[in-house]
Amino acid sequence: MFSKIITYFTGLFTTVEHDVEAIISDFTSTVEKLEDAAAAKFAEARALADKAALTQLASDAAHEASAKAASVAAKIKDLIA
Repeated sequence: MFSKIITYFTGLFTTVEHDVEAIISDFTSTVEKLEDAAAAKFAEARALADKAALTQLASDAAHEASAKAASVAAKIKDLIA
């Protein structure tokens, strides 16, 4: 009788130990997935920031070219008039 009780509690503790290990494993897996997702989003944000910087440079160059063209057009118009 006592051996059955001891066997029951030993099995119960083993089950609890395995459950705790499974929970820790699940949390570890979740943390790793979150870290991977954070790294991926950071890389995406960096790529978008780089693209935004290039777009800003292109926009500045276009504005400068527009201003030069308007200036030349105004000078030519003054010569003709």
